[in-house]
Amino acid sequence: MAKAFENTDPATAPPTPAPAEGEPVGVIQIPKIGLERVIVQGVSKKDLKKGPGHYPGTPLPGQAGNSGIAGHRTTYGAPFNRIDELAPGDEINITTPQGRFLYKVIKAPDSDAAPYIVKPTDVTVLDDKGDNRITLTACHPEYSARQRIIVNAVLSEEPAPTSPPSKAVTEAVTTSNRALDEGMSGDDSALLPAIAFAVAALLVGIAAWFIGRRWKKWPMWLLGTPVVLGLVWFSYVYLDRYLPSL
Repeated sequence: MAKAFENTDPATAPPTPAPAEGEPVGVIQIPKIGLERVIVQGVSKKDLKKGPGHYPGTPLPGQAGNSGIAGHRTTYGAPFNRIDELAPGDEINITTPQGRFLYKVIKAPDSDAAPYIVKPTDVTVLDDKGDNRITLTACHPEYSARQRIIVNAVLSEEPAPTSPPSKAVTEAVTTSNRALDEGMSGDDSALLPAIAFAVAALLVGIAAWFIGRRWKKWPMWLLGTPVVLGLVWFSYVYLDRYLPSL
């Protein structure tokens, strides 16, 4: 995607509608930390498994305003693992169907450093700041979803034409922030099913072993193993939903 659109002139490129959830938005490149990944639309858990996700309801990268992008630091390829190393002046390149855009990292609001830390509920980081920027967000510290690390970068050129929003911006931003928190922090309601399937797998395994001692072993293992594996699989699925994706 980056090579296909890097020569497109943003000034003449027509506005592009926001992609469907999970579909590619563009490519982000951060030379300092060796990052080159496809950005997808959406910040739910399934979206962020694919790569950095664009917050629905914020402008697309390269357009006017504050474009939000979320990513993991320790799982699913850890695209934002090293964003804490970014410093003011570092370059971030984003290529979309509207062209290639150069951003430069800026200082944090109250510090000479670039990264700063906020609570997961601090959605003001995605507010319009009166300039054209991207806001990178990820969990902090590593292996924890307790806080968020933020890095801002400002567009170094004129923005591309803005895409018309498909929904009310306020509603979309609220939804995307809620999805990010769920995607990063995990789903508490999935813990009980995870435990239930794990206990069921253990009980079936014990029953198969116990009956096998008094009957032929191989028929019991032949019958019991698929059941145990199926229960373990469902336990894993729910456990994956419960655990934070960092």
